[in-house]
Amino acid sequence: MNNQLEIGIAGLRMGCDHIDGYLTHPNAKIKAICDISPEVLERVGNKYGVDSRYTSYEEMIAKENLDVVSIATPNRFHKDMTMLALDNGAHVLCEKPIGMNAEEAIAMHRKSEETGKRLMVNYSYRFIPQSVALKQRIDAGLVGDIYSASCHWLRNISGFSQFGGWFGKKAMSGGGVLIDIGVHCLDKVLWLMDFPEVESVTASTHDYICQKVAKASGSDFDVEDTVEAFVKFANNASLMIQVSWAANILESNLIEFRLLGEKEGLLEQNINQGYTFNAKTFYESQGISYTLNIDDVSQDLCPTSMYYFLDKIIKNEPHMADGSEAVKIMQLIDAIYESAETGKPISFN
Repeated sequence: MNNQLEIGIAGLRMGCDHIDGYLTHPNAKIKAICDISPEVLERVGNKYGVDSRYTSYEEMIAKENLDVVSIATPNRFHKDMTMLALDNGAHVLCEKPIGMNAEEAIAMHRKSEETGKRLMVNYSYRFIPQSVALKQRIDAGLVGDIYSASCHWLRNISGFSQFGGWFGKKAMSGGGVLIDIGVHCLDKVLWLMDFPEVESVTASTHDYICQKVAKASGSDFDVEDTVEAFVKFANNASLMIQVSWAANILESNLIEFRLLGEKEGLLEQNINQGYTFNAKTFYESQGISYTLNIDDVSQDLCPTSMYYFLDKIIKNEPHMADGSEAVKIMQLIDAIYESAETGKPISFN
């Protein structure tokens, strides 16, 4: 393989973000794009100068000799599209979640291993500069053993936009807020904690607000809008997570991660209810409390996930967010849903 990688993009609603991410890498060439909408194909193709345009994913895979394929379609299609691309010799960057459930994730991971082609999931919140800096401190031993973590991602009801789209239909999405934004929370915290072994999960899900609005508007909606879960790990650490698409809160968008270590505590939170972040660490030494603000992180340390994926392929180096990690995330999501449905803790033996 020469160093230029020819890339195909499936699904252009989120796929344009993938294109922008790839184009930060000098060895990227967007060779083909695919979407069910001819109008979207024309608009995106003209914008990025891509001549090979398909409304059939199967046709794109059959006709184009692609090195990399990005899957940015509704969750229901992730598995089959990924398997086809891997079978045809392409590496795959799949949008989160990897699939509808752990069973699909396992099949996709196994296919990647069988074909010898890479599979990475776009857990993009690992690539936030402040997250990269926190991970460096953890890996350097400055935080010590992390014994407690929490994550809150709450959106105000006024910003809820899932009605009428596939996000609110379980047959297309596999779930609601948990599998949409909760997957980012679970992945990021587990990544920061170096994926400790899960011992048990206790969870609840709710749909009070969105069901009321859905009925009033005549919209189809059969997934949860709010989830709380408590995860206990085999090393006695714990995680609390609360996510909501439609909460009665003041803020339009509240995101906060906290990790408590034996040496330092870590906090990362969004700025002005948006999608940029600040981060701080807290520690005590000889009776004095210190706060360290993480203000400036070199861009070289936090490329886009697309740049990162291409770079690892070219350099033939291992990459993170692979199928094995995605399987663990989906097994945890499945357990959260099972605990909420049964009203019982789920044990991982």
